[in-house]
Amino acid sequence: MFKKTRLVGISALMIASILITATAATYTNSRSTAEQMEQSRIWAQIDTAPAPQNDEILIEGKNVTVYKDETNRIAERYAAGDVDNGEELAISYILRREVLYNAGIDNNFTATDAEVQAVIQQNEEMAKNAIGREFFDEYLETAGITEHEYWIGQSDKFKKEIVIEKYLSDIRERNNISPEEWNAFEDNWVKSLIEAEEIS
Repeated sequence: MFKKTRLVGISALMIASILITATAATYTNSRSTAEQMEQSRIWAQIDTAPAPQNDEILIEGKNVTVYKDETNRIAERYAAGDVDNGEELAISYILRREVLYNAGIDNNFTATDAEVQAVIQQNEEMAKNAIGREFFDEYLETAGITEHEYWIGQSDKFKKEIVIEKYLSDIRERNNISPEEWNAFEDNWVKSLIEAEEIS
């Protein structure tokens, strides 16, 4: 697995200003452009390094575990955006991500190395002339990594996003769901997956 790199020494919002559209753009869903950009902004702020296995467990289901460390890190990113209920949103984010990813894997959807590499290359290209590029360069220097190392460090996140989008796209197509109906359908679908976890 690729080693993850945490955000250090620079505001997550500054990083987000550069990476606002740099989140697996090939696999966007049917939400509005504004919603996609907001989702990308939030994803760009999140360090998705797996929580250590000896970390405190906040929520546990049959196949999903939410750890305190990752929850706190994500909540901090929300707080940087002046969001008050950051912990609640962080838990919701993690639960949604994990149940959809697991469902995608269970339904034989995968993300190939080539697909992940294509997303990395796309993000590198998009970031070249991004607004606030100087802040990204400052972050890389502070973190002591190259830009390519940064994007490689996002590989696991991209892999999950690709699997999730393939899975959701298949559901949309098989059920012939219109864009107007999709948001409510997806929310209910995710809710049912979470309920099936019998979370304690």
